Formats: sequence, C-alpha cells, structure tokens
Amino acid sequence: MKLYNTLTRKIESFTPLHPPAVTMYVCGPTVYDVPHIGHARSAYVFDVLRRYLTFRGYQVNFVRNVTDVDDKIIEKARQEIAHSTQRLESEVRRGVAAVLGQLSRDVAALRH
Repeated sequence: MKLYNTLTRKIESFTPLHPPAVTMYVCGPTVYDVPHIGHARSAYVFDVLRRYLTFRGYQVNFVRNVTDVDDKIIEKARQEIAHSTQRLESEVRRGVAAVLGQLSRDVAALRH
C-alpha cells in the first residue's frame, strides 16, 4: 500500500514501525462553528483507512481528538455574543419605538 506522506511530500510505501502494530493519531474537528464537509471527510477517510489496515491483519490503535475550547472558540463566542447583543438591542429599540408611537397616537386620540 502506498500513501502520501505530508512530511516528505512524497508517495511512499506504507511500512509500520512495529509490525503488526499500527498507531494512528488523527486530528478531529475543532468545534467552534457549524459542521462542514471537511469534518465528514476526515472522519470517513481515516475510518476507511483504519478498517482496511485491520482487514489486512494489522493491530490498529486509532485515536482521534476533538479540540475543545481554545482561542478561536473563545473569540468566535465573543463575536456571536456581540452580534446577538447588537441584534437584541436593535429589536428592543424598534419595539419600544413602536409602543411609544402607539401610546402617543392613543393619547392624542383621547384629547380630541
């Protein structure tokens, strides 16, 4: 089997360091935004590779991480909170203006 080695940027024959054991560490998603096709692609491709190696008789130790809170996630949350706060403030102002406008019309109608 040949695989693309991202370190050497070459296609190389797969040779386990300690046959028949194979260890795989795969970076999983960083969940700071909506899921996208890249998340599914990574999950699918490396699961197929793991299954193929197992089928070929290798003893595969497969680890995938899911990145939790980091600076990107914190910054994204700050941006979303700021956007949500601005949107809420705008909605409240519009609602108050509508209520005050109606109140003003009602008071004017009572005076006539």
